[in-house]
Order: sequence, then structure tokens, then C-alpha cells
Amino acid sequence: GVGLTQQMTAVGTFSDGTQGNLTASVAWTSSAPALVSVDTSGATPGLVHGVAAGQSTVTASLQGVSTSTLVTAS
Repeated sequence: GVGLTQQMTAVGTFSDGTQGNLTASVAWTSSAPALVSVDTSGATPGLVHGVAAGQSTVTASLQGVSTSTLVTAS
């Protein structure tokens, strides 16, 4: 919702089958930061903020690999 936050987490699966938390390593972006912003560095990378009512695609990218999710602030 508007005024609320949600922590996103990026988890990678490596070639040996192990998994690791990549939240601090990925590049975070929002397709509509005026509606939904995302912290890109500092103490809380991946922390999503509902700024205004609407939808935005939040993307985590690292070395040519990315994943996205649709976030709605209402």
C-alpha cells in the first residue's frame, strides 16, 4: 500500500546447485519510481516503498540475468 514498505530478496542458484542470497549484489530498478520506489544501496537494498497508487515492475539484475515482479501500491 501507499506509505508501506516490503523487503524483496534475490536468491541465486549456482551451477553446483547451491543457493545464495544476492539481495545486496543485484541492481534493483523500478519501472515507475514515482509510484513504487526501491532502495538500490545502503543498509536496505531491495526495500520497496509504496509512493503513490499504481503499479510498477521491480527488477533485480546481475550479470545479464534478471527477474521481475509486479508491485501494486493502493
